[in-house]
Amino acid sequence: LDNAARLVVNDDAFLGSQLDSVGRATVTGIGTLWDNGDDMAIGDRGLGILEIFDGGRVIVQSLDVGKTALTAGAGEGYAYASGELTRWEITGSAVVGTAGRGFIEISDGARVSVATTMTLGDLADAYGSTTLAGVRSQLAVGTNLVVGDAGVGSMEVLSGSRLLVAGNLQLAAASTGHGELTVSGIGSEAVIGGALTTSVGVAKLYLKDGGALRLSSAPVLGVDTELHLDGGELAVDTAGTTTNRGLIVGGGRLGTTALNNSVTGSTLAVIRVEQGDALTIAGTLSNAAFVEVLGGELAVESGMTNSARLELRDGVARFGGTGLANGGAGQLSFIEETVDVYGDVSNAAGGEIVVGRDAYAVLHDDFTTSGSLHILPGGTLLVLSDLALTSSASVALTLDADVQTTALASLGTASLDGSLAVSLAEGYLPSLGDSFAILSASESLSGQFTSLDAPALASDLQWSLQYLDDTLTLSVVAGLASDFDQDGDVDSDDLAAWEIGFGTASGALSQQGDADGDGDVDGTDWLILQREFGSQIASSIATSAVPEPSAWLLASAGIASFCRRRR
Repeated sequence: LDNAARLVVNDDAFLGSQLDSVGRATVTGIGTLWDNGDDMAIGDRGLGILEIFDGGRVIVQSLDVGKTALTAGAGEGYAYASGELTRWEITGSAVVGTAGRGFIEISDGARVSVATTMTLGDLADAYGSTTLAGVRSQLAVGTNLVVGDAGVGSMEVLSGSRLLVAGNLQLAAASTGHGELTVSGIGSEAVIGGALTTSVGVAKLYLKDGGALRLSSAPVLGVDTELHLDGGELAVDTAGTTTNRGLIVGGGRLGTTALNNSVTGSTLAVIRVEQGDALTIAGTLSNAAFVEVLGGELAVESGMTNSARLELRDGVARFGGTGLANGGAGQLSFIEETVDVYGDVSNAAGGEIVVGRDAYAVLHDDFTTSGSLHILPGGTLLVLSDLALTSSASVALTLDADVQTTALASLGTASLDGSLAVSLAEGYLPSLGDSFAILSASESLSGQFTSLDAPALASDLQWSLQYLDDTLTLSVVAGLASDFDQDGDVDSDDLAAWEIGFGTASGALSQQGDADGDGDVDGTDWLILQREFGSQIASSIATSAVPEPSAWLLASAGIASFCRRRR
């Protein structure tokens, strides 16, 4: 049909009705109309093709594209609407890929409307695809859009086109369903008036190159849902919490008041920012699952709370609002290379932070910890502002004579409290004169660790902490022979140990009162104790086991083999 011709049909229309048949209709030109008063099937059991070009107009009641399963016939349908002023009006529902294969392409300013529900990939083994491309190209759905019901559905919104859905958007509605939505290109957008549902089958969203998915309410992304961002945006118009139970990966913008990264059963939701990606979350981020930055940049504009796993590797993290709060169950690790963190960082009691071997963690704002901090050989935590360790804080270091770096440094003030624990790297045996830079503070250093937990040394050696105005150093020094409990002094506790061990004729250890190392406890040991009684080294030493961080932290930092328990 062309040249303003008009065709009016008050019954069903079939293009490719019978097995092995081919039916093709073309409606082209301004004023040309096919008004079909009943249903239309494009590719019923054969191959059907409908073309609407250059201002042509088609009206149908309901639509099936690719109606019959391939096992019962061809069931393959194609529909093309292209050009400014081209219009296709479906006054009822539309199914693309009912049981067969269906394809619709809308391009170059054409507009298609579906009054009620539209489904892509209806029955199992069906495939339905709709592609929009070009500025002013538009598909408007009056109620709900289902992409992948029990079959496979694909919706693409490209090159400045628009998808408008007045009701809900459902991806992969059935357990066998597979639904994909792609929005790509500056000006391309999918606007959903109802809810986005992705909780049953496999759903994938691709938001790319300025394309946007705009939702009226915060969605729940299901366990089998993947959101791939490549310069696109997911925008939620109203306040609410977006929940991720699947995978969010890439770089772009999540315009939501709050994002909850959650756990469903044994399945961890994942947020991943890879090399070259920059992901911005407009609101807050609450992580109860797994967030990893692998060389990219993560920005959380209103702050983040971490109660599970957060791994940063050779990237940048920016936290606005209240900054990053690593909660009591939070596990934060700096894996390798340089990681820059902007915004205040706090580590609650019970929270764990690991700086991996040779990792360089730079905190640009204040850092306060009441939990555990473990720094592996060659690792450095540099605070460009102020550092504060509270009474419940613990710092654990793994010492290696071949690695000489300052483990913890502040360019502001450093306030110390809590405990310090050290362990030894594989193969390292401390010797007299070994010294390790534990901490430095450019402005001032105040307070002290209340305890030092370290491996036992040879009987003639001791650990010594030296506190200066701006540095803290741990050294191996000559010990006190009669410091039997190795707590850095000779006092009544050591006298009690000698009294208990007195009379041991052979095989005696230092802890039993053997001060001269000859294997017995006798008067000679008493004379040494008497001479050293009241002496002390500037630290308190214990020789109990050094606490270690969670196994996953050591594994993710790649340094489990460098750590071992000490008595």
